Amino acid sequence: MSIIKDVAFIGIGQAGGNICSQFELQGHTVLYINTSQEDLDTLGDAQNKHHVAGGEGTAKNRELSKELISNNFNAIDKVIDEKIKEEFIFVVFSSAGGTGSGASPTLMEYLKNNYPKRCICGVTILPKTEESLRAQGNTYECFQELRRLYDETESMNESKCGALFIIDNNRFKDKMQLNNAFVGLLEDVLLVPDSKDIRGTIDAADVKETLRSSGCAIISKMSPESMINELNDSLNKSIFAPLESDEMVEYILLSMISAIDIDALKKKTGIPVDIYQGYNTKQTLCVLSGLSFPKTRLDGIEQQAMLLKEHRQKSLSQKAVIQEKTLDLGIEKTDKLSQSKTEMTRDEIREKAFAKFRKK
Repeated sequence: MSIIKDVAFIGIGQAGGNICSQFELQGHTVLYINTSQEDLDTLGDAQNKHHVAGGEGTAKNRELSKELISNNFNAIDKVIDEKIKEEFIFVVFSSAGGTGSGASPTLMEYLKNNYPKRCICGVTILPKTEESLRAQGNTYECFQELRRLYDETESMNESKCGALFIIDNNRFKDKMQLNNAFVGLLEDVLLVPDSKDIRGTIDAADVKETLRSSGCAIISKMSPESMINELNDSLNKSIFAPLESDEMVEYILLSMISAIDIDALKKKTGIPVDIYQGYNTKQTLCVLSGLSFPKTRLDGIEQQAMLLKEHRQKSLSQKAVIQEKTLDLGIEKTDKLSQSKTEMTRDEIREKAFAKFRKK
Protein backbone atom coordinates (compact mmCIF):
# COMPACT_ATOMS: atom_id res chain seq x y z
CA MET A 1 0.00 0.00 0.00
CA SER A 2 1.32 3.48 -0.89
CA ILE A 3 2.44 5.80 1.91
CA ILE A 4 0.85 8.96 0.48
CA LYS A 5 -1.51 9.17 3.46
CA ASP A 6 1.52 9.15 5.81
CA VAL A 7 3.22 12.21 4.27
CA ALA A 8 2.45 15.90 4.89
CA PHE A 9 4.18 19.06 3.72
CA ILE A 10 4.99 22.47 5.19
CA GLY A 11 5.77 25.10 2.55
CA ILE A 12 7.88 27.97 3.90
CA GLY A 13 8.04 31.16 1.83
CA GLN A 14 6.98 31.63 -1.76
CA ALA A 15 9.06 28.86 -3.35
CA GLY A 16 7.97 26.34 -0.72
CA GLY A 17 4.35 27.35 -1.20
CA ASN A 18 4.53 26.94 -4.98
CA ILE A 19 5.84 23.37 -4.71
CA CYS A 20 3.52 22.37 -1.89
CA SER A 21 0.45 23.60 -3.74
CA GLN A 22 1.07 20.76 -6.22
CA PHE A 23 1.32 18.23 -3.42
CA GLU A 24 -2.00 19.47 -2.06
CA LEU A 25 -3.54 18.71 -5.46
CA GLN A 26 -2.27 15.14 -5.02
CA GLY A 27 -4.26 14.83 -1.80
CA HIS A 28 -1.60 15.56 0.81
CA THR A 29 -2.08 17.66 3.92
CA VAL A 30 -0.21 20.92 3.39
CA LEU A 31 0.47 23.87 5.68
CA TYR A 32 1.67 27.12 4.11
CA ILE A 33 3.73 29.50 6.29
CA ASN A 34 4.83 32.89 5.03
CA THR A 35 5.78 36.32 6.34
CA SER A 36 4.07 37.86 3.30
CA GLN A 37 0.29 37.88 3.10
CA GLU A 38 0.56 38.80 -0.59
CA ASP A 39 2.49 35.59 -1.30
CA LEU A 40 -0.12 33.54 0.52
CA ASP A 41 -2.87 35.23 -1.52
CA THR A 42 -1.27 33.95 -4.75
CA LEU A 43 -2.06 30.38 -3.63
CA GLY A 44 -5.75 30.88 -4.31
CA ASP A 45 -7.98 28.27 -2.72
CA ALA A 46 -5.17 26.43 -0.95
CA GLN A 47 -6.08 25.32 2.57
CA ASN A 48 -4.21 25.89 5.85
CA LYS A 49 -2.45 29.20 5.20
CA HIS A 50 -0.63 30.79 8.12
CA HIS A 51 0.63 34.36 7.99
CA VAL A 52 3.43 35.10 10.45
CA ALA A 53 2.23 37.97 12.63
CA GLY A 54 4.05 41.25 12.03
CA GLY A 55 5.49 40.11 8.73
CA GLU A 56 5.34 42.06 5.49
CA GLY A 57 7.81 39.82 3.67
CA THR A 58 11.53 39.86 4.39
CA ALA A 59 13.14 41.12 1.15
CA LYS A 60 15.52 38.12 1.36
CA ASN A 61 16.68 39.11 4.86
CA ARG A 62 17.34 35.84 6.71
CA GLU A 63 17.83 37.48 10.10
CA LEU A 64 14.48 39.23 9.87
CA SER A 65 12.85 35.91 8.99
CA LYS A 66 14.42 34.23 12.02
CA GLU A 67 13.24 37.03 14.29
CA LEU A 68 9.67 36.90 12.99
CA ILE A 69 9.48 33.11 13.26
CA SER A 70 11.01 33.14 16.73
CA ASN A 71 8.47 35.70 17.94
CA ASN A 72 5.63 33.55 16.56
CA PHE A 73 6.78 30.05 17.47
CA ASN A 74 3.87 29.39 19.82
CA ALA A 75 1.30 30.21 17.14
CA ILE A 76 3.20 28.20 14.51
CA ASP A 77 3.55 25.21 16.83
CA LYS A 78 -0.17 25.34 17.59
CA VAL A 79 -1.21 25.33 13.92
CA ILE A 80 1.21 22.47 13.12
CA ASP A 81 -0.16 20.46 16.02
CA GLU A 82 -3.72 21.10 14.87
CA LYS A 83 -3.30 20.52 11.13
CA ILE A 84 -0.60 17.89 10.71
CA LYS A 85 -0.93 14.36 12.07
CA GLU A 86 1.10 12.43 9.49
CA GLU A 87 4.20 10.37 10.28
CA PHE A 88 6.44 12.12 7.72
CA ILE A 89 6.68 15.92 7.52
CA PHE A 90 8.53 17.47 4.60
CA VAL A 91 9.65 21.09 5.11
CA VAL A 92 9.94 22.72 1.66
CA PHE A 93 11.81 25.99 1.04
CA SER A 94 14.31 27.92 -1.07
CA SER A 95 17.78 28.28 0.40
CA ALA A 96 18.28 31.58 -1.46
CA GLY A 97 15.28 33.59 -0.24
CA GLY A 98 14.51 35.27 3.03
CA THR A 99 11.54 33.62 4.76
CA GLY A 100 12.31 30.03 3.75
CA SER A 101 16.09 30.24 4.01
CA GLY A 102 16.03 31.92 7.42
CA ALA A 103 13.21 30.06 9.09
CA SER A 104 13.39 26.50 7.77
CA PRO A 105 16.56 25.10 9.39
CA THR A 106 15.35 26.39 12.76
CA LEU A 107 11.86 25.00 12.19
CA MET A 108 13.24 21.60 11.17
CA GLU A 109 15.32 21.44 14.34
CA TYR A 110 12.32 22.43 16.44
CA LEU A 111 10.10 19.78 14.85
CA LYS A 112 12.78 17.12 15.21
CA ASN A 113 13.16 17.82 18.93
CA ASN A 114 9.48 18.32 19.75
CA TYR A 115 7.92 15.66 17.52
CA PRO A 116 10.31 12.73 18.05
CA LYS A 117 7.82 10.17 16.71
CA ARG A 118 7.62 11.98 13.37
CA CYS A 119 10.25 11.90 10.64
CA ILE A 120 11.24 15.43 9.59
CA CYS A 121 12.52 15.58 6.01
CA GLY A 122 13.56 18.55 3.90
CA VAL A 123 13.27 19.82 0.34
CA THR A 124 15.34 22.86 -0.56
CA ILE A 125 16.32 24.67 -3.74
CA LEU A 126 19.74 25.97 -4.80
CA PRO A 127 19.97 29.23 -6.80
CA LYS A 128 21.41 29.49 -10.28
CA THR A 129 25.08 30.46 -10.38
CA GLU A 130 24.25 33.84 -11.95
CA GLU A 131 21.77 34.85 -9.25
CA SER A 132 22.46 37.75 -6.89
CA LEU A 133 25.04 38.13 -4.14
CA ARG A 134 22.32 37.94 -1.52
CA ALA A 135 20.90 34.74 -3.01
CA GLN A 136 24.33 33.08 -2.97
CA GLY A 137 25.11 34.38 0.52
CA ASN A 138 21.76 33.26 1.91
CA THR A 139 22.30 29.79 0.48
CA TYR A 140 25.77 29.53 2.00
CA GLU A 141 24.47 30.54 5.44
CA CYS A 142 21.41 28.29 5.16
CA PHE A 143 23.54 25.25 4.40
CA GLN A 144 25.90 26.02 7.24
CA GLU A 145 22.89 25.65 9.52
CA LEU A 146 21.55 22.56 7.74
CA ARG A 147 24.91 20.81 7.91
CA ARG A 148 25.20 21.63 11.58
CA LEU A 149 21.69 20.27 12.16
CA TYR A 150 22.46 16.98 10.42
CA ASP A 151 25.97 16.63 11.87
CA GLU A 152 24.81 17.26 15.44
CA THR A 153 22.04 14.70 15.30
CA GLU A 154 24.48 12.10 13.99
CA SER A 155 27.15 12.76 16.61
CA MET A 156 24.77 13.10 19.59
CA ASN A 157 22.62 10.09 18.64
CA GLU A 158 19.46 12.19 19.04
CA SER A 159 16.31 11.90 17.00
CA LYS A 160 17.38 12.53 13.44
CA CYS A 161 16.13 14.48 10.48
CA GLY A 162 15.33 12.27 7.51
CA ALA A 163 16.06 12.63 3.81
CA LEU A 164 17.04 16.06 2.45
CA PHE A 165 16.32 16.58 -1.25
CA ILE A 166 18.35 19.42 -2.81
CA ILE A 167 16.86 20.67 -6.09
CA ASP A 168 19.40 22.54 -8.22
CA ASN A 169 18.16 25.46 -10.34
CA ASN A 170 21.29 25.11 -12.48
CA ARG A 171 19.73 21.98 -13.97
CA PHE A 172 16.89 23.70 -15.89
CA LYS A 173 16.11 27.20 -17.08
CA ASP A 174 12.46 26.89 -16.08
CA LYS A 175 12.05 26.74 -12.30
CA MET A 176 8.44 25.63 -12.55
CA GLN A 177 9.56 22.71 -14.70
CA LEU A 178 11.91 21.68 -11.90
CA ASN A 179 9.11 21.93 -9.35
CA ASN A 180 6.83 19.77 -11.49
CA ALA A 181 9.57 17.19 -12.02
CA PHE A 182 10.28 16.89 -8.30
CA VAL A 183 6.63 16.51 -7.34
CA GLY A 184 6.24 13.76 -9.93
CA LEU A 185 9.35 11.93 -8.76
CA LEU A 186 8.45 11.96 -5.07
CA GLU A 187 4.87 10.90 -5.77
CA ASP A 188 6.22 7.95 -7.78
CA VAL A 189 8.37 6.92 -4.80
CA LEU A 190 5.45 7.11 -2.38
CA LEU A 191 3.40 4.92 -4.75
CA VAL A 192 6.06 2.21 -5.16
CA PRO A 193 4.44 -0.19 -2.62
CA ASP A 194 1.34 -0.32 -4.85
CA SER A 195 3.32 -2.20 -7.50
CA LYS A 196 2.78 -5.92 -7.02
CA ASP A 197 4.99 -8.28 -9.00
CA ILE A 198 5.76 -11.99 -8.55
CA ARG A 199 9.45 -11.23 -9.22
CA GLY A 200 9.61 -9.17 -6.03
CA THR A 201 8.01 -6.12 -4.40
CA ILE A 202 9.05 -3.15 -2.29
CA ASP A 203 6.77 -2.62 0.69
CA ALA A 204 5.82 0.49 2.65
CA ALA A 205 8.37 -0.23 5.39
CA ASP A 206 11.18 -0.24 2.79
CA VAL A 207 10.17 3.16 1.41
CA LYS A 208 9.84 4.63 4.89
CA GLU A 209 13.26 3.34 5.96
CA THR A 210 14.79 4.87 2.83
CA LEU A 211 13.24 8.27 3.63
CA ARG A 212 14.25 8.09 7.29
CA SER A 213 17.92 7.88 6.36
CA SER A 214 19.62 11.02 7.64
CA GLY A 215 21.43 12.83 4.85
CA CYS A 216 20.87 13.93 1.29
CA ALA A 217 18.79 11.95 -1.18
CA ILE A 218 18.10 11.89 -4.91
CA ILE A 219 15.51 10.22 -7.14
CA SER A 220 16.07 9.13 -10.71
CA LYS A 221 13.58 7.72 -13.23
CA MET A 222 14.33 5.95 -16.48
CA SER A 223 12.47 4.70 -19.51
CA PRO A 224 11.23 1.10 -19.72
CA GLU A 225 14.19 0.11 -21.90
CA SER A 226 16.82 1.58 -19.54
CA MET A 227 19.99 -0.31 -18.72
CA ILE A 228 22.69 0.33 -16.13
CA ASN A 229 24.53 2.89 -18.30
CA GLU A 230 21.33 4.88 -18.68
CA LEU A 231 20.72 4.66 -14.95
CA ASN A 232 24.16 6.06 -14.18
CA ASP A 233 23.64 8.80 -16.76
CA SER A 234 20.26 9.64 -15.25
CA LEU A 235 21.80 9.96 -11.78
CA ASN A 236 24.41 12.36 -13.18
CA LYS A 237 21.81 14.48 -14.99
CA SER A 238 19.09 14.52 -12.36
CA ILE A 239 17.28 17.65 -11.13
CA PHE A 240 19.23 17.44 -7.87
CA ALA A 241 22.60 18.83 -6.81
CA PRO A 242 25.46 16.74 -8.26
CA LEU A 243 26.56 13.66 -6.33
CA GLU A 244 29.85 13.66 -4.50
CA SER A 245 32.34 10.98 -5.57
CA ASP A 246 32.91 9.74 -2.01
CA GLU A 247 30.75 6.61 -2.50
CA MET A 248 28.80 7.44 0.66
CA VAL A 249 25.28 6.00 0.52
CA GLU A 250 23.11 4.31 3.15
CA TYR A 251 20.18 2.91 1.15
CA ILE A 252 19.38 2.16 -2.48
CA LEU A 253 15.74 1.65 -3.39
CA LEU A 254 15.36 0.23 -6.90
CA SER A 255 12.01 -0.52 -8.52
CA MET A 256 12.76 -2.06 -11.93
CA ILE A 257 11.00 -3.15 -15.08
CA SER A 258 13.75 -5.67 -15.75
CA ALA A 259 16.84 -6.76 -13.84
CA ILE A 260 19.71 -4.26 -13.56
CA ASP A 261 23.34 -5.04 -12.79
CA ILE A 262 23.45 -4.11 -9.10
CA ASP A 263 27.23 -4.58 -8.85
CA ALA A 264 27.72 -2.03 -11.63
CA LEU A 265 25.40 0.36 -9.81
CA LYS A 266 27.44 -0.01 -6.61
CA LYS A 267 30.56 1.06 -8.49
CA LYS A 268 28.78 4.35 -9.16
CA THR A 269 27.14 4.91 -5.78
CA GLY A 270 29.25 3.00 -3.27
CA ILE A 271 28.20 0.06 -1.12
CA PRO A 272 25.01 0.75 0.85
CA VAL A 273 23.84 -0.64 4.17
CA ASP A 274 20.97 -2.25 2.30
CA ILE A 275 19.28 -2.40 -1.10
CA TYR A 276 15.51 -2.61 -1.46
CA GLN A 277 14.67 -4.21 -4.82
CA GLY A 278 11.36 -4.75 -6.53
CA TYR A 279 9.73 -4.87 -9.94
CA ASN A 280 6.96 -3.11 -11.81
CA THR A 281 5.69 -2.88 -15.38
CA LYS A 282 5.92 0.90 -15.98
CA GLN A 283 9.31 2.44 -15.20
CA THR A 284 12.65 2.02 -13.48
CA LEU A 285 12.88 4.19 -10.37
CA CYS A 286 15.97 4.58 -8.20
CA VAL A 287 16.32 6.36 -4.84
CA LEU A 288 19.66 6.94 -3.11
CA SER A 289 19.52 8.14 0.51
CA GLY A 290 21.98 8.80 3.30
CA LEU A 291 24.24 10.65 0.86
CA SER A 292 26.85 13.27 1.70
CA PHE A 293 26.07 16.95 1.27
CA PRO A 294 27.05 18.17 -2.25
CA LYS A 295 30.29 19.77 -1.10
CA THR A 296 31.60 20.60 -4.57
CA ARG A 297 28.43 22.48 -5.53
CA LEU A 298 28.25 24.25 -2.17
CA ASP A 299 31.92 25.24 -2.39
CA GLY A 300 31.11 26.77 -5.77
CA ILE A 301 28.30 28.79 -4.20
CA GLU A 302 30.67 30.06 -1.50
CA GLN A 303 33.25 31.06 -4.12
CA GLN A 304 30.61 32.78 -6.24
CA ALA A 305 29.38 34.70 -3.20
CA MET A 306 32.92 35.85 -2.42
CA LEU A 307 33.52 36.95 -6.03
CA LEU A 308 30.28 38.91 -6.08
CA LYS A 309 31.13 40.46 -2.72
CA GLU A 310 34.57 41.57 -3.93
CA HIS A 311 33.06 42.99 -7.11
CA ARG A 312 30.47 44.92 -5.11
CA GLN A 313 33.09 46.29 -2.71
CA LYS A 314 35.19 47.44 -5.66
CA SER A 315 32.16 49.10 -7.26
CA LEU A 316 31.24 50.83 -3.99
CA SER A 317 34.81 52.05 -3.60
CA GLN A 318 34.80 53.54 -7.09
CA LYS A 319 31.39 55.06 -6.51
CA ALA A 320 32.62 56.72 -3.31
CA VAL A 321 35.51 58.37 -5.20
CA ILE A 322 33.18 59.64 -7.92
CA GLN A 323 30.70 60.99 -5.37
CA GLU A 324 33.48 62.73 -3.46
CA LYS A 325 34.72 64.48 -6.61
CA THR A 326 31.20 65.42 -7.62
CA LEU A 327 30.54 66.78 -4.15
CA ASP A 328 33.68 68.94 -4.26
CA LEU A 329 32.67 70.43 -7.59
CA GLY A 330 29.18 70.99 -6.29
CA ILE A 331 30.42 72.93 -3.31
CA GLU A 332 32.64 75.12 -5.48
CA LYS A 333 29.78 75.91 -7.83
CA THR A 334 27.49 76.66 -4.92
CA ASP A 335 30.00 79.04 -3.34
CA LYS A 336 30.49 80.96 -6.60
CA LEU A 337 26.78 81.12 -7.19
CA SER A 338 26.14 82.38 -3.67
CA GLN A 339 28.93 84.94 -4.05
CA SER A 340 27.48 86.12 -7.35
CA LYS A 341 24.02 86.46 -5.84
CA THR A 342 25.47 88.35 -2.88
CA GLU A 343 27.36 90.77 -5.16
CA MET A 344 24.25 91.40 -7.26
CA THR A 345 22.27 92.17 -4.14
CA ARG A 346 24.84 94.72 -3.00
CA ASP A 347 24.79 96.44 -6.42
CA GLU A 348 21.06 96.65 -6.33
CA ILE A 349 21.12 98.16 -2.86
CA ARG A 350 23.77 100.67 -3.92
CA GLU A 351 21.79 101.65 -7.03
CA LYS A 352 18.64 102.21 -4.99
CA ALA A 353 20.57 104.38 -2.54
CA PHE A 354 22.02 106.53 -5.34
CA ALA A 355 18.55 106.88 -6.86
CA LYS A 356 17.26 108.36 -3.62
CA PHE A 357 20.09 110.89 -3.54
CA ARG A 358 19.44 111.87 -7.15
CA LYS A 359 15.76 112.55 -6.39
CA LYS A 360 16.79 114.84 -3.59
